[in-house]
Amino acid sequence: MKKKIIFLCDVNEKIGFGHINRINNLAKIFYFKGYECYLFGVEKKYVSNNFYKKIFTKKILNNKNINLNFLKKKI
Repeated sequence: MKKKIIFLCDVNEKIGFGHINRINNLAKIFYFKGYECYLFGVEKKYVSNNFYKKIFTKKILNNKNINLNFLKKKI
């Protein structure tokens, strides 16, 4: 079974794109090391590469808590 890595990010025109650019670079590194990469909280239009197994627009971080049940069901 492949190792999995999950990235959480907020991005839009107001917040900016710095975080998603750095996450995309990390995803590329992990992808080529054999990991399955998942991205949460970002619209697909902001992702410029195909290193993710799946991209979820749903935000799973609420009030500084991560919805682990949702995560377990999706990956």
